[in-house]
Amino acid sequence: MADMGDRVTVSDRAGGGFTLAGELDAFGASLADGVLGGLPSGLDGHLDVSGLTFVDSAGLRVLVRLSERLRADGASLHLHDASDALRRLIELTGLDTAFVMD
Repeated sequence: MADMGDRVTVSDRAGGGFTLAGELDAFGASLADGVLGGLPSGLDGHLDVSGLTFVDSAGLRVLVRLSERLRADGASLHLHDASDALRRLIELTGLDTAFVMD
């Protein structure tokens, strides 16, 4: 588990993938990017994002880069249990096709 104080926490998710909690902002984006880069290529990535309380453009950029890397190898990025606010942000930015929303 990687922790940046109260900002963002990235931990292993039961059954594979990771859980993100806290604020995925410019401060925590580099931490999250480093940890999420460990998701294997060629397999679908699974992120439990139910614990995210805030996501800004830097946080979205981390998720988009991961999605693009997985897609290049024929896989998808699944975002599990996204809040209504995160779903709306993804829709407003036109990124709703970049992720599988579970």
